[in-house]
Amino acid sequence: MSTRSIIGYNESARKWKGVYHHWDGYPSALGVTLLELAKEKGTDFIRKEIVEAHPAGWSTINRDWSQKPLPLDRDSNCSKEEKKPPEYYKPENEDWRSEFFTEKDEPGTAGSEYLYLITKKDTIAVYTCKYVTGKHKGQRMIGMFGMGAPDIGRGKEVKWVKIGEFKISDDVQKMADLEK
Repeated sequence: MSTRSIIGYNESARKWKGVYHHWDGYPSALGVTLLELAKEKGTDFIRKEIVEAHPAGWSTINRDWSQKPLPLDRDSNCSKEEKKPPEYYKPENEDWRSEFFTEKDEPGTAGSEYLYLITKKDTIAVYTCKYVTGKHKGQRMIGMFGMGAPDIGRGKEVKWVKIGEFKISDDVQKMADLEK
């Protein structure tokens, strides 16, 4: 499913940098993949190879990392079970965002429901986008490209709310359980 998310890292206590991730951005998919990658390759790998090396973002990283990531194949599907490499967006591809997200971008940017940040403590902090005003107050923002509920405008109606933080040594099932 196309659950959009952002993968990033803290540059300082109040500043972060991240990239867009299109498919399966919920904790039991992308969150688990990130925790597994951090265990196997370290958090610097996520900072350098997932965020810095691919500013246009990813179609999906929920794939076979024993293979070299490739540019998006438009005929591909998002299945994690496939033995395909991760697919990134090419910066010159104008249909996709080709710049980094930062803490200045409002929650829900590009319809992102989750934000995964590698912290200075080498943990993975997980945030979700929640409404803070109106009849949807307290509910998780679900929507396409920041449009959430049709009666909500863009602005300060939503914010990133931390829902968990994981040490690299944590069991991946703890990450998957965030959805329960």
